[in-house]
Amino acid sequence: TVRFRTEHALVEQGLAAAERRACVVWIRNTVQEAQETYLRLASGIRQGGPEVALMHARFPFFRREQLENEWMERLGKDSTKRPANGCILVSTQVVEQSVDIDADLMITDLAPSDMLFQRMGRLWRHERAPRPCTRAQLWIHDIALARSLRTAGAKEVKDALNRSGKVYAPYVLVRSLDQWRRLKCVAVPSDIRPVLEATYAEMMNEPDAWRELHSEMLEQMKRQRAHALAATGVWNLPALADEEGVQTRYATLKTANLVLVKESETDGHRTRLKFLDDTGHDVCGPQFDFALAKALHRNLVRVPAWCVHEATKGSPAWLGSYMSRPCAIGVLGEPDPGRLGSPIRFAGMGQSGLYYRDDLGIVIDEKPYSSATPVSGEEWENESCD
Repeated sequence: TVRFRTEHALVEQGLAAAERRACVVWIRNTVQEAQETYLRLASGIRQGGPEVALMHARFPFFRREQLENEWMERLGKDSTKRPANGCILVSTQVVEQSVDIDADLMITDLAPSDMLFQRMGRLWRHERAPRPCTRAQLWIHDIALARSLRTAGAKEVKDALNRSGKVYAPYVLVRSLDQWRRLKCVAVPSDIRPVLEATYAEMMNEPDAWRELHSEMLEQMKRQRAHALAATGVWNLPALADEEGVQTRYATLKTANLVLVKESETDGHRTRLKFLDDTGHDVCGPQFDFALAKALHRNLVRVPAWCVHEATKGSPAWLGSYMSRPCAIGVLGEPDPGRLGSPIRFAGMGQSGLYYRDDLGIVIDEKPYSSATPVSGEEWENESCD
């Protein structure tokens, strides 16, 4: 069955389902929304109630690997490993495909129709009886519009889509929403092709706002094609800017690498690093060290480039031998009770807007950046989407 719910209803009814020992997977379209939902759900859990966990790509590699291994086992085929008191796993698109996770109930942000079917692939994936839910259910986060979808203006629609409209083309989201709101239930695989064809087929008598959104999408696709074409000129590659993801994402957020350490001390020509995973390593010079390369990448997390724009300028020269993109080394301070985790500091700089917590990953506080960081409006608005 397919149901649309407000965010408030999703939180209340999702928690109620988990308290009935259901294993719920909730997919959000951006990291920030996933973190916000996780904190809201965690605050509503009673002692001894269902577990709430968070998974996305803004964890350092070693921590993300731990989380993925844990939840693929606990929500996998073996029923004896499932959380006895139910759970809600909040995630981004990292669980959308190629992951053997079996949910009793799926909650999701609005996404293109093909992505919604991909997410449904995590729902009732294995034969299992009895289940806490009587049937497979997909709950979709509805958007709030003062007028109907067909009479709302283009700006009103984009405002209602909020961050999802930065990740996926608003036009495709509108067409998808128009189709899925008509559905009470979906039969897989028989309904996949009709729904996809109806979503992407040329439409007669489209509302004016939809045509405007369609034109904007075509312009964006034209820019992306130009970037992709430029990338085929291999002789020009050294001069190309970092345009990661332009062929696969509607958003084109530039990213940089951030290596997390607990301590960093330099003594003459030697730098001693204690990484977040509690391993240590000495850097003695520019010569490539395979063990150091592994340690760096296990403690690395990819973040929006504007977060570490200034910090990457002061990175040690030896770091360039291990990274293919701009990179900064962030040192964790003592946990701040008034903030969401431990503050991250960079050598020679004051407080950044980055924090780390073991259950949240990297948290970005935009306030310190809003007036100091030279980024364009588009880069500022494009939120990390996994």
